[in-house]
Amino acid sequence: MAFISTPNYKNIELTDLEAHVLLSEQRREALEEKIKRVEDELKSIEDQHIINRRLFVGSVVSILTGIFSTLIAVLIRYHA
Repeated sequence: MAFISTPNYKNIELTDLEAHVLLSEQRREALEEKIKRVEDELKSIEDQHIINRRLFVGSVVSILTGIFSTLIAVLIRYHA
């Protein structure tokens, strides 16, 4: 014969409504804390993405400016 063991708080929770309410409140608070941490992490990732995008755009502008100025210098040198 097999026995299914459940944690002791489950037995109390099944028989005592007040214990059930208190444990449910603790679970809800723990879940809210986890959700808050995930939201904060997502905000951090979003902020980092914005910074990376600005850095990328700045790099592309810098490279294109360098190429354009080199082309102008070559054209002026060999055209004159």
